[in-house]
Amino acid sequence: MGPTTAQIEPEESAEGFCRLMTGKTPVSRQKWYIDYMGGEMEA
Repeated sequence: MGPTTAQIEPEESAEGFCRLMTGKTPVSRQKWYIDYMGGEMEA
């Protein structure tokens, strides 16, 4: 969600954030780091 050179659209990032906040993207102590789509990331 940056300038015109951003890799994704702000709406796409906001949708991922909404999924996280509504519990549609599960987060646990084992899966703490996730990308904007809910995919697991390495710490």
